[in-house]
Amino acid sequence: IIAGSFAKRGNALRLQRKLRRAGFSDAYIIKPARPTELIKVAAFGAPEREEAAERLASVSRLAGTQACIVKLP
Repeated sequence: IIAGSFAKRGNALRLQRKLRRAGFSDAYIIKPARPTELIKVAAFGAPEREEAAERLASVSRLAGTQACIVKLP
């Protein structure tokens, strides 16, 4: 689950800390592949989409935005 995307690393770190304090201990920052891409904050990973979907609303509330599920290759 991607909780947010930011141009500034400081904002991404703030959201990561907020998520970890709320119990998402695996929250991490995804560094952009190119300098023009945003820095993403992942809150939660799951092998099944259904498991991620169950936690999507709580991540959205914490982040203050609409979180999204992204399937990694």
